[in-house]
Amino acid sequence: MNWEQRIAIDPNVMGGKLVIKGTRVPLQVLVKALALRSTIAEVCDGY
Repeated sequence: MNWEQRIAIDPNVMGGKLVIKGTRVPLQVLVKALALRSTIAEVCDGY
């Protein structure tokens, strides 16, 4: 799978930060949470 199918960059969304496509969830939030050993469910609940 190509990352471009899941990640979007749009200057009108979150100031042009990388986001999960179709959401306003910045990729940095997801990566940081996973680095801290959070589950995807915990990230979704917290965001």
